[in-house]
Amino acid sequence: MKTKNKSKTIEDYLNKYYRSTTGTKKSTRWCILKYFKIVNENPEGYFKKYDTKTLKDHLFKFIEAIENKPPRTQTNLLSSIKKYFDRNDIEIKPSVWEDLKIRNNLKRARSITKKATPTIQDLKTILSYSNLKQKTLFLFCATTGLRIGEAVKLTFNDIDMEKRKVDIRGETGKFDIQRYTFFTPEVKELLENWEKERLRLLQGKHIKSLYVRQMLEKQGYNIKMQPSHKEKNRDSKEVTRYKYVVFKDGKKLTKDELLKIDNRLFPFTDKNACAMWVSLLEKAGSPYNQRDENSKFKKPRYMYNQHCLRRFWYTQLSASRFNNEYMNFIGGHMSELDSSYIRFVDNSMWINKIKGEYDEHMDCLMVYENVPDLSGVHGELDDVRSENKNLQQQLNDLRMEMLEIKMKQVQELQRKEQNK
Repeated sequence: MKTKNKSKTIEDYLNKYYRSTTGTKKSTRWCILKYFKIVNENPEGYFKKYDTKTLKDHLFKFIEAIENKPPRTQTNLLSSIKKYFDRNDIEIKPSVWEDLKIRNNLKRARSITKKATPTIQDLKTILSYSNLKQKTLFLFCATTGLRIGEAVKLTFNDIDMEKRKVDIRGETGKFDIQRYTFFTPEVKELLENWEKERLRLLQGKHIKSLYVRQMLEKQGYNIKMQPSHKEKNRDSKEVTRYKYVVFKDGKKLTKDELLKIDNRLFPFTDKNACAMWVSLLEKAGSPYNQRDENSKFKKPRYMYNQHCLRRFWYTQLSASRFNNEYMNFIGGHMSELDSSYIRFVDNSMWINKIKGEYDEHMDCLMVYENVPDLSGVHGELDDVRSENKNLQQQLNDLRMEMLEIKMKQVQELQRKEQNK
C-alpha cells in the first residue's frame, strides 16, 4: 500500500508540536511518511490497530530498511519516529530503542562541516566592517549564547536593561525551552544606541516587510492596498502607485501606531541576519571567508559561519571555568539539561546566583573595553597585513640562507673526510 503525501493524523500532530515556519516541521513530516511507507501501513488509526509487540516488529523492519543510509540520516529518522511514538503515548521501552541502534551499529552522528571558533581578536577584525545594527546583533549573540534565530524573535519586553538580562520565552527558544541569559555592559551600551537608530530605520520600512504584514494578519489586523499617488514611469506614461494600509476594527492605523506594534528587538529575519554575517566575512577576507569545499554539500559552507558566535560564547566561558550546569541552562543545551532546569526558572535566588556567576566571568566575553568607533580602521588593518606578509617573506629568505650555509658546511666536512 502506498502512503499518501498528506495525512490528517500526521498534519494534526505536526501542527500541534511544531511551528509552521520551521524546517524541522518539513523534515519531521518526511521522516514519518518514510516510516509508514516502509512498514506499508496507513497513519490513520495506526496505533489503535496494533499491539506493542507488532509495533516493535514494525520498528525493526524500519531500522533494517534504512541501514545503508548515512548515520546522520538514520539518527534523524529514528529520533523523529521515537518522538512520534512518545507523543502518541505509545510505551516502547528505552532498551528497545537502544537495540534498534545496536542493530544498525548506529553511532552518534556528528557534523561533517569544518568549523572555526573565533577569538576576541577575530571578532574585532570581523566587526570592524560592521555598522551599528550588525555590531549590536552579533555581539549580543556572542555574549548571551543566543542563536541567531532566537535573537531575532525577541522584543524589547524580553530585555531588562538594568539587570542586563534576557528572558527567552518558550515560543522564542529552540526546543520550546523557557530560560534566561545575560549580556555585558558594552552590549548594554550598544543596545541603548541601537534602540534610537532602530526607530529611524523603521520609519520607511514599517509595512513593506512581508514578515510584518503576516504578523499583523495573525493578530487580527486587516491589510489592504490603496492608491497612493501617480507618477510617470520610464516611458513617460502616468501610472498609479499603491501602498499598504492597515485597519483594526475598521479604523486605519497611523504610522506611529504601526511602529509601536512591531516591538521586535531586531526587526528583520534570521535569513537577513545570516546574509549580513556573510557580508562581513567577505569584507574581512582571509581566513574569515574560507569555506568548507566538501563535495557532499550543495553549497560551500563558511567555516566561520554565524553559529561560531555561539561557539565563541561557549569556549570563552568554558576556558574561564564558568559553572557548567549554569552554562547549559542559559545556553539552552537540551541534551545536557536535567531536573536542575526546573529550579532555575522563575526563581529569584537562582537568577541572582547565575547572574553573579556571569558577572564574575564576563570579562572573557568583553570584546572592547569601551565600544570604539572603528570607522577608518580598515586601512590600518591592510597595512598590518602587508607588513606581516613582508616579514614572513624575509623570514623565509633567512631560512633559505641558513639552509645553504648548513649544506656548505656538510659538504666541507665530507671533503675533509675524503682527504684523510
